[in-house]
Amino acid sequence: MGDKNHTILLLQTAKHDSTRFYQDFSTVSNALEGFLKMYETRLREMNPSVKSITYELSSLFQYIDDIRELVVLSFDDSIKGYRSYDRKWLKSKLQDLLVGSVKR
Repeated sequence: MGDKNHTILLLQTAKHDSTRFYQDFSTVSNALEGFLKMYETRLREMNPSVKSITYELSSLFQYIDDIRELVVLSFDDSIKGYRSYDRKWLKSKLQDLLVGSVKR
Protein backbone atom coordinates (compact mmCIF):
# COMPACT_ATOMS: atom_id res chain seq x y z
CA MET A 1 0.00 0.00 0.00
CA GLY A 2 1.47 3.31 -1.06
CA ASP A 3 1.23 6.62 0.75
CA LYS A 4 -0.56 8.37 -2.14
CA ASN A 5 -3.77 6.42 -1.56
CA HIS A 6 -7.04 8.12 -0.64
CA THR A 7 -7.74 7.10 2.97
CA ILE A 8 -10.88 7.24 5.09
CA LEU A 9 -11.09 6.97 8.88
CA LEU A 10 -14.41 5.56 10.12
CA LEU A 11 -14.97 6.05 13.84
CA GLN A 12 -17.62 5.60 16.49
CA THR A 13 -16.33 7.03 19.74
CA ALA A 14 -19.09 5.88 22.11
CA LYS A 15 -22.04 3.52 22.36
CA HIS A 16 -24.51 5.90 20.75
CA ASP A 17 -24.81 5.85 16.96
CA SER A 18 -24.76 9.66 16.99
CA THR A 19 -21.00 9.50 17.72
CA ARG A 20 -20.27 7.96 14.31
CA PHE A 21 -18.26 10.05 11.91
CA TYR A 22 -15.70 9.80 9.17
CA GLN A 23 -12.79 11.82 7.90
CA ASP A 24 -11.22 11.43 4.49
CA PHE A 25 -7.69 12.29 3.43
CA SER A 26 -5.76 12.36 0.17
CA THR A 27 -2.93 10.20 1.55
CA VAL A 28 -2.20 7.71 4.32
CA SER A 29 0.26 10.19 5.87
CA ASN A 30 -2.42 12.89 5.97
CA ALA A 31 -4.81 10.44 7.64
CA LEU A 32 -2.21 9.57 10.29
CA GLU A 33 -1.51 13.26 10.94
CA GLY A 34 -5.25 13.91 11.08
CA PHE A 35 -5.76 11.17 13.63
CA LEU A 36 -2.96 12.57 15.80
CA LYS A 37 -4.51 16.04 15.62
CA MET A 38 -7.84 14.57 16.73
CA TYR A 39 -6.14 12.89 19.70
CA GLU A 40 -4.19 16.02 20.62
CA THR A 41 -7.39 18.10 20.44
CA ARG A 42 -9.01 15.65 22.84
CA LEU A 43 -6.05 15.99 25.23
CA ARG A 44 -6.33 19.80 25.12
CA GLU A 45 -10.06 19.56 25.89
CA MET A 46 -9.33 17.32 28.88
CA ASN A 47 -6.44 19.54 30.09
CA PRO A 48 -7.36 23.14 29.21
CA SER A 49 -4.85 24.68 31.63
CA VAL A 50 -1.86 22.82 30.17
CA LYS A 51 0.13 24.99 27.74
CA SER A 52 2.06 22.24 25.98
CA ILE A 53 0.58 18.81 25.31
CA THR A 54 2.87 15.81 25.56
CA TYR A 55 1.97 12.14 25.68
CA GLU A 56 3.39 8.66 25.70
CA LEU A 57 2.82 6.20 22.88
CA SER A 58 1.07 3.93 25.39
CA SER A 59 -1.51 6.69 26.07
CA LEU A 60 -2.16 7.11 22.36
CA PHE A 61 -2.61 3.35 22.01
CA GLN A 62 -5.04 3.31 24.95
CA TYR A 63 -7.04 6.07 23.26
CA ILE A 64 -7.20 3.94 20.11
CA ASP A 65 -8.33 0.91 22.12
CA ASP A 66 -11.04 2.98 23.83
CA ILE A 67 -12.66 4.01 20.55
CA ARG A 68 -15.74 1.83 20.20
CA GLU A 69 -15.41 1.28 16.43
CA LEU A 70 -12.45 2.19 14.26
CA VAL A 71 -11.70 1.21 10.68
CA VAL A 72 -9.24 2.66 8.20
CA LEU A 73 -10.04 2.29 4.50
CA SER A 74 -7.26 2.97 2.02
CA PHE A 75 -7.61 2.83 -1.75
CA ASP A 76 -5.57 0.08 -3.39
CA ASP A 77 -5.15 0.59 -7.12
CA SER A 78 -4.26 -3.09 -7.63
CA ILE A 79 -7.80 -4.13 -6.67
CA LYS A 80 -9.48 -0.89 -7.77
CA GLY A 81 -11.09 -0.63 -4.34
CA TYR A 82 -10.54 0.03 -0.68
CA ARG A 83 -8.70 -2.23 1.73
CA SER A 84 -9.77 -2.28 5.35
CA TYR A 85 -7.25 -1.92 8.18
CA ASP A 86 -7.72 -2.35 11.91
CA ARG A 87 -6.44 -0.81 15.15
CA LYS A 88 -3.28 -2.89 15.09
CA TRP A 89 -2.38 -1.51 11.66
CA LEU A 90 -3.15 2.06 12.79
CA LYS A 91 -0.98 1.68 15.89
CA SER A 92 1.90 0.33 13.82
CA LYS A 93 1.69 3.17 11.29
CA LEU A 94 1.44 5.82 14.01
CA GLN A 95 4.38 4.32 15.86
CA ASP A 96 6.46 4.38 12.66
CA LEU A 97 5.46 8.00 12.07
CA LEU A 98 6.21 9.16 15.61
CA VAL A 99 9.46 7.24 16.00
CA GLY A 100 10.58 8.55 12.60
CA SER A 101 9.86 12.13 13.65
CA VAL A 102 11.86 11.69 16.86
CA LYS A 103 14.88 10.38 14.94
CA ARG A 104 14.99 13.43 12.65
